Amino acid sequence: MNKVVIGKYIHRNSFIHRLNPITKFLSTIVFLIFIGLKFDLLSFIFYTIIAVAITLLSRIKPMEILTLLKPFRYLLIFTFAIQLFYDNNNGLNYIAAFLYTCKFSLMIIISSLFTITTKPIDIVKIVYIILKPFKVFGVNPTEMATSCIIAIRFIPLIFEEADKIITAQKLRGIIPKKGLRLLFSLHTFLIPLFNRVFYYAEQISITLNYRTNWEHILTIDKMRKLDILLITSIIAGCYGISIL
Repeated sequence: MNKVVIGKYIHRNSFIHRLNPITKFLSTIVFLIFIGLKFDLLSFIFYTIIAVAITLLSRIKPMEILTLLKPFRYLLIFTFAIQLFYDNNNGLNYIAAFLYTCKFSLMIIISSLFTITTKPIDIVKIVYIILKPFKVFGVNPTEMATSCIIAIRFIPLIFEEADKIITAQKLRGIIPKKGLRLLFSLHTFLIPLFNRVFYYAEQISITLNYRTNWEHILTIDKMRKLDILLITSIIAGCYGISIL
């Protein structure tokens, strides 16, 4: 469980980490849109090269990227099985099944690379900017932004705390249960897990209540020429691949 990196920020001193968060957010959205619109063998090669390049530039270990797919392995297997028999009158459609599975895998990896290389406070800023126009409808963008990032951050936190509980049980000589039996172990697993999660949630809420300078905290840096050039190049590249 301690290898789960979904929703976790991994600090590295890299080019990708230093990019403007809006640049990374817009680039991720562009990739996801074009991957969803059209995906063939040429697109698979292009987006795989992009994902590998981002991984190398962000200095993230390849194994950390591969662990992103582990929680989705059953969904990917199901996708492959469905596409294998879908809309094909001449036997099994292996190519379509392979491409659809790769399509979802790349979407998971590229979207997760955004959260891995972007600080939680920067994600809050992005959500705040998106929700700010909805103030006229009575929406509080500050509360919505902080709620979103807490929800994202609690995904790896729950796995981390669950791993600590299992490790503590092993040190006490207790053999922890596995699978569904572990989830239904109230006294040995669920109650300690919820106690820790509620404790962290309370500490976060107390901290947020004393924050009064949100307007200053949620100010984001302006995009530089490099950011605009990068986004333009990404849109042009994705569009060029889609029409080939």
